[in-house]
Amino acid sequence: MRLTNRAETEWKAARQEFAERYYRWAIKDARRETEEDFPFVRRVRNQTVYGFLEMIEPMEMNERLRLMTALVKRSHNLGLGRLAETMTPEDESLVQRYWEYDHGEIIPGIRARLPIMRDGKHKRMRMEGERFKLAKIDRRVLHRAIIERLRGVCGPKLGKHGSRSSSSFESTVGSWTLTTEFSTGSKFWHFDYFHRLLTPGGLIVGLGMSLEHWLGMGGSQTYWELEDESQVERAVDALCGVCAHFLREAAIFLEGFEPPKKL
Repeated sequence: MRLTNRAETEWKAARQEFAERYYRWAIKDARRETEEDFPFVRRVRNQTVYGFLEMIEPMEMNERLRLMTALVKRSHNLGLGRLAETMTPEDESLVQRYWEYDHGEIIPGIRARLPIMRDGKHKRMRMEGERFKLAKIDRRVLHRAIIERLRGVCGPKLGKHGSRSSSSFESTVGSWTLTTEFSTGSKFWHFDYFHRLLTPGGLIVGLGMSLEHWLGMGGSQTYWELEDESQVERAVDALCGVCAHFLREAAIFLEGFEPPKKL
């Protein structure tokens, strides 16, 4: 869709407004998650989460909160745009400490990420030449299970995106469309998800929203690595809980925010 100059200006303003609302909410939600001892994070199964919990669990509450604030700031650059908040030197130091948590000296004077593998209980070094192995899970059964659990939470309208392994649901939040998109086709994990916020005309105002993104722990997607079929039900329940939480909260932080009429 080609936008007029005025429409593009309004679209950019809407993106900025959303980013600021999303950031302010993320700061509050990171505090809630931290003070409650990471109830949603602990239900996600992946290497990012295992390393994060290993790092943060020895910290005192004040230090945990400082780290989480720094991570949220780093993840929400656009949201900081018009706000009187910036990344402080302490923030930068905490973020660097997080991203370099698994780094070690591989040769004198050279540090790099070590090939550490975790399963939530134990960790070990991956041996040289050891191939990555992802547990075999019936992806079709997994995909159907996600659809059935999310249908009552993320809206009845089911869509497909490019392949059989990718699907989405649409919810209406005020005048906005909020999609929940998930995939079971990755070679590196079993499933992942994220949300988009769109205008009634289909223009994207917010993209790549997921638990790990709004908490600043990782990228736009949050993903699950399972050990066997017995973990499918709990993992899908965890996804459903995280999505339900975000949709409830989005209805609050989007209140009073309307899509530009010309978009």
